[in-house]
Amino acid sequence: MIDICELAYYLKDQNRRTKYVYAKLAG
Repeated sequence: MIDICELAYYLKDQNRRTKYVYAKLAG
């Protein structure tokens, strides 16, 4: 079973990574 804190951190990190990719695509 995945720890809630670990899952929350993963989702937050994933969100940050997605924003970074979008910023790169936007130039």
